[in-house]
Amino acid sequence: MRGQSTTAGYLIGAYHHMGREDMTKRILEAMVAAGHKINVENPFVLLAMSLCRGFVFGGFWASSER
Repeated sequence: MRGQSTTAGYLIGAYHHMGREDMTKRILEAMVAAGHKINVENPFVLLAMSLCRGFVFGGFWASSER
């Protein structure tokens, strides 16, 4: 199932970003053993990219669009 592989890829990317190589290895090995192909992505990068459309000033969201 694509959903499980995608979710596992995000979890692996998040754990890798946090320096938790033990969890990264555990999840990756389990998913590969189950026959899944995993595309590892850092979900924190995706969040940062989605926030690039505006800026936060003093607790207020200021849109870059006018």
